[in-house]
Amino acid sequence: MAEARFPRARPLSDLGGSHTWLLDVGGGLAREAVASDRRAVVERPGDEVLLAALGAASIERTDLSDTVERVRALLPNGPVIRAVLKLGGFWRSPKERLLYAEVLRPEVEGSPALLAAGERWLLLEELADARPVAVDDESAVRAVYRRLAEVHAGNAPRALGSVLDGELSAAPLSALDADAFVRGVEALEVLAARAARDPEAWEIGGDDVRRVEGLRAWAAERGAELAALGPPTLLHGDYQRRNWLLGPDGLPRVLDWELAARGPGILDLYYLQLHAPGAGHAPAGPLAEAAVGWYAERLAELAPDAPTAADLRRHLPDAIAWGALAAARLRLDDFYAPAPRSRSPRGELPAAAARLIRYAAAQVGVEQ
Repeated sequence: MAEARFPRARPLSDLGGSHTWLLDVGGGLAREAVASDRRAVVERPGDEVLLAALGAASIERTDLSDTVERVRALLPNGPVIRAVLKLGGFWRSPKERLLYAEVLRPEVEGSPALLAAGERWLLLEELADARPVAVDDESAVRAVYRRLAEVHAGNAPRALGSVLDGELSAAPLSALDADAFVRGVEALEVLAARAARDPEAWEIGGDDVRRVEGLRAWAAERGAELAALGPPTLLHGDYQRRNWLLGPDGLPRVLDWELAARGPGILDLYYLQLHAPGAGHAPAGPLAEAAVGWYAERLAELAPDAPTAADLRRHLPDAIAWGALAAARLRLDDFYAPAPRSRSPRGELPAAAARLIRYAAAQVGVEQ
């Protein structure tokens, strides 16, 4: 009967991050309407604000999306500043603004330079000469995973401000110690049980709750092993091709830090697929194996106690499972939030969470 009432959702390809990967066909419009008046309003700074921030004489703005603009500013002495105005990403929080203002360094993390910032907006260097990275481009893949090792090695010992540290530590992907993995699964278990009783979240059922319950023992065992693979460091949180560019100098640039977290570096590798075709967001198969090797090689050059490539490959399914569980928790958190912070339509969130829970369980062999 349930199959007749609720047609199957059409799967898309993405695991998480800033992209929708399930189309809800069972009541999504009604569910979205419930929260539409609670969603944060995108606030655009006026021309006078940007002119003052840049010290510019004139400005030209072009909308690229509802949250991104291209900006051209003419300085009084003639040079033109080319920038991107970012008004929000997948996850709206002060975290990304604080990262750009206090932590990110273009020469280390590969991030765009911060030109100016307000309470709800960032004005970033436009990387106009950079090009996208193809996941089958061996030299580019080598560069972006060596860059990731540099990010992790360079941020493991860094002290962060209390506000930023709190924002990063609260991210579902974060795991500052072995117990964090169990706590994360238990938090998801509470959310999944609530959703299973909720007619608005009909995609999540008792089987999904049992899957999450079964993952608690996995988290207790493998969480300790994941935590032992390195000290907590800054995680990008969405390290995949849509957030990579390659500059004309061959150096990688890394975009969109709104899902940043803290934990052992292996947790940033969750898009890699060693033995499956993947969804096209990161290398798969032999090139994924090579990417792990390049990451481990560069990490060993910078941190003498770094995990080996063999250790990372052995635990990669656990990192993939944790990434999927974190993404499921983020979506259910947002589904029940008083003021949703994601840009995904609310009606799509339960189906996405259900698919992620099943994906995580399959990665580590946990049956319902």
